Amino acid sequence: MHRTFLVTLLTACSLIAGCAARHTWVLTPGQHPQSFERRVTVETHGRFLLYLPAGFDPSGRTRYPLLIFLHGSGESGEDLEKVKVHGPPKLVASKPDFPFIVASPQARNSIERFDPATLDAMLDELLEQLPIDPDRVYLTGLSMGGMWTYGWAIQHPKRFAAIAPVCGGDARLTVYLYTGHDSWNQAYADPELYQWLLQQRRRAVRKP
Repeated sequence: MHRTFLVTLLTACSLIAGCAARHTWVLTPGQHPQSFERRVTVETHGRFLLYLPAGFDPSGRTRYPLLIFLHGSGESGEDLEKVKVHGPPKLVASKPDFPFIVASPQARNSIERFDPATLDAMLDELLEQLPIDPDRVYLTGLSMGGMWTYGWAIQHPKRFAAIAPVCGGDARLTVYLYTGHDSWNQAYADPELYQWLLQQRRRAVRKP
């Protein structure tokens, strides 16, 4: 089952320390308190595959768990059939008793990837339109979608009961033994952290 949605979002983003008036930034060396105010208007739309389990009851008497699946870069584009090649969309083709509602959005291309505003709007739309248990919303993704699983959950951790990123990008793990919660003392005093940061460069974005 395919679904499309169009949602207009108006978001007033205000991160202000002190007064709301426009602030002239201090541009001298050193660390200084600053503030900004910006209004953002976003119109977003998207397409996704929607799986409803066998015996689905739209009346609302039963609340269903929702599983959101984010695909890899190879499944980006305008053809939703591509999203069926991996993960839950592939699985449900042979398991009609899969006990989740499954929503699988499609990124327009592998450069822009998934748009956070569009993902949020899709989830809001699903919660409004379907009898979903808001305490059982799960997020998973593979490769590019694995990275976005991390990213979306970091932005909105209270929206998901659990996440399962798969192949979520390259990672280097540093463990400071026997430090407890205050591992930041060793982490920020470790020169290797800053050496690693200086080795990183943002990759050039190629136009599709």
